[in-house]
Formats: sequence, C-alpha cells, structure tokens
Amino acid sequence: MLKTVDKYLNNSPKWAILLGAVVFIIALTISNYYTSSEVALSILFIVPIFLVAWYVGPFSAVIISLASALSWDLNDIYSGKVFSHYVIPYFNTLIRFNIFTIISLFLLEIRRQLNQIVYLADTDGLTGLANNRCFHENIKIESIRNKRYKRPFTIVFMDLDNFKQVNDTHGHDTGDRLLRDVANTLKANLRNSDIIARIGGDEFAILLPETDYNGAEAVLNKFHTNLLLTMKLNRWPVTFSIGAITFKDALNDSKDMVKAADNVMYNVKIRGKNNIIHEQW
Repeated sequence: MLKTVDKYLNNSPKWAILLGAVVFIIALTISNYYTSSEVALSILFIVPIFLVAWYVGPFSAVIISLASALSWDLNDIYSGKVFSHYVIPYFNTLIRFNIFTIISLFLLEIRRQLNQIVYLADTDGLTGLANNRCFHENIKIESIRNKRYKRPFTIVFMDLDNFKQVNDTHGHDTGDRLLRDVANTLKANLRNSDIIARIGGDEFAILLPETDYNGAEAVLNKFHTNLLLTMKLNRWPVTFSIGAITFKDALNDSKDMVKAADNVMYNVKIRGKNNIIHEQW
C-alpha cells in the first residue's frame, strides 16, 4: 500500500502536491477553529510539511512551514485565546516556523541519503553503469512488458579480449581508464532507454528494450565498430567478443536469459574472439 502511494506521489506533478498541501492547511485551519481546544489537531500540520519536503523540494517546504506556523497562530488569535503580551503570538509563530523548517530540512536530508543508498545499490562504482543486481531487475521488468504486449527485446553479453594484457603491461590504473572509456563509448552509441551494466571485471551486459532482431543487428555493429575505434586511438590491444539473443518470448528467469547470451558470447571466444554472434530465441 505504502509503495503504491509513494509511486503515485513520485509520478504526480509537483504543483499538484503543493496545491494539495495548501488545501490541507486551509481545511485544517477551519477544522481547528470549529473544534474544541481539547482536541489537538494542530500537530497534523506536519502532514503537508512532510509531503512537500519529500516530494517537492526545499524552497516549497519552507513556504509550507511558514504557512503552517501562521495558520496555527491565526487559530490561537481568532479562537479567543488571551495572551499576556502582544509580542507572544509573533514569538510563537517564529518558534513554530523554526521547528517546522528544521523538520523539513531533516526530511530532505533523509531523502538525499536514501537516494544515495539506492544509487550505490544499483551502480557500478568504477564506470557509473548499472550493476548486476540492477541489470537483472530491469530484465524482469522488460519480461513482464514482453508477456503483456508481445514486444521483443535483446540481451547482449560482451567480454573484453586481451584485457589482462593491458593490466599486466600498463597497470590497473590504465585498465580502469580503459573500462571507463568502454562505458562512455557504449553510452554514446546507445539510447537512454537501453540498460548498460558492468557484470564483472571485464564483462558487460546490455538490455535493448523493445528491440527486434534487425534493430539489434544495426546497434550491435555500430557500437562494436566504435569500441574498436576507441581502442585503436588509445593503442590498446583489446577487442570485443559479443553474444546477443533477441527474445520474442521471455524466459521465466532473468538469469537463464543472461546465461544464454553468455553462452553465445563464449562461442565467439572459442571461434577466435573479436566478433558478434546474434541469435533469435
């Protein structure tokens, strides 16, 4: 239930969430006015503050914090509450605004750290590509789409030939730079919707969503050519063994599909490396 609500709010326009927060504050202010002082409704001002801080942003959260503090104090004034000094309502507004703002900043920091954790969980630290876990999750999503809409997709498995030679001759720093150059070349030659992952040390995998055999064939030849050009420009003796399978019908397990593409890549290795074998399932 909470995941569904979170997904809905994340996909909602920020202005709609902000408008909802304002309407909530107005409704709460009116309810407070007509409700007995024994019922503590004012604490509910934290609800719009949370929603705006979490789903909209810091500036809007500060504005909503100020609106909540002012609304709370307007209730105190118009409900007939007596103050011993005229400054006290302004002081209360300031204190409540500060408290609400601190809560907003606290929520924003939690959100920032949560996003960082999610990013690290899904990302390869060296190349900035997706990692193995993230890659399999995206295959599962694409499999669901395939079973519903019957759209083909392609999984590519790629291994770097002679990569160990670069590490042994030029050192691991050069090897890391080579891997980053491979990642950047792939990103430059693929769509934003394609998922590129570093599966192992010198192994990469690519998911081409909604891509049939002919479409995948053109993409494979394009990035293979450009990868070889990148290696040539840097005088690195690395080539690429690429195995790919276009799935008209997804298998039940993402691991089985990746393994199938891996086996095709292995066939390239045993046939002399630096080639592409592309099959259709």
